[in-house]
Amino acid sequence: MLLTGFNTQHTSLAVYILMRAAVLASRCGIKSKRFGHVCKPLTWAHGDIFLMCLASTQILCAYILKQDSLPQSYKSFLNKHGGKDPIILQGVRDIACGMPFTNLEQIQKFYKNMGVDVILDPQMKVPCSIIHANQSCRWHAFSFFFQAYKRAVPVYLPVYLIPALIVHRQGLGKRIWTCFLFRIFKRCNVTMLALGTFPTGLSLAIEKKSRRIEISLYCLARAIESFFTTMSDIASQRQS
Repeated sequence: MLLTGFNTQHTSLAVYILMRAAVLASRCGIKSKRFGHVCKPLTWAHGDIFLMCLASTQILCAYILKQDSLPQSYKSFLNKHGGKDPIILQGVRDIACGMPFTNLEQIQKFYKNMGVDVILDPQMKVPCSIIHANQSCRWHAFSFFFQAYKRAVPVYLPVYLIPALIVHRQGLGKRIWTCFLFRIFKRCNVTMLALGTFPTGLSLAIEKKSRRIEISLYCLARAIESFFTTMSDIASQRQS
C-alpha cells in the first residue's frame, strides 16, 4: 500500500484484509479448546448469506441515500447496474428522509421524455409512482428483473438466469420487493429501505458454496467503509 504513496487511500482493501484476518482467526478459534465455544456460532452453515444480507442493506441504502460514502468505482458499478436514474433516486431520497420534494417536476419531465405522462402527488407517502410511474408494482418487478439480467450479462454468467427462473419463478410473482413493504406499511423511510434491501443478500444462495464467503466479505468491506463514512459525516454535521 505504501508503494502508491501516502496520498492514496486503500480503505476498502484494508478493511477487506481485516475481514479475511478475522475469518482466519475465527477458524483457528473453532479448533481451540479454550475459545471453541465462543467461535461456535461462526460455524453456522448460512453465515455467509447472512453477512451478504447485512452488507447488501448498507450498500443499497447508501446507493439510495448517500452515494458519496461508497468508493467511486463501486458507485459507478451500482449506478450502471442499479437501473435507476439519479433523478429518480433523489425523489426516493427526499421521501425516505422526510424532506420536501426538490425535483418532482424533473421526474415528471424525465418520464415524459420516455413517452410516459405521470402526475406526481407532492403529498405522497410511498414512492411507487416515482419508481415506476404508471406501471403496476407487479409488472415493474417482472420488467425490472429481466432488465437487470440484461445489464448483468456482460458481467455475470448467463447460466444464472436459468436457475433463477426455475427455482424462484413463483417467488417473482409473490414477493414484489420493490414496493412490498411500502404497500404494507403505507410509508417510506430509512427503516423501510433497510428492511427492503436486507433480503437482496439472499441472491448469494445461487453462488457456489466455495465462493459465497469471498463475495460476502468483499461486499462487507465496502459496507463497513460506507457505514463509518456516513456516521462520520453525520457527527460532523451535528458538531457544526
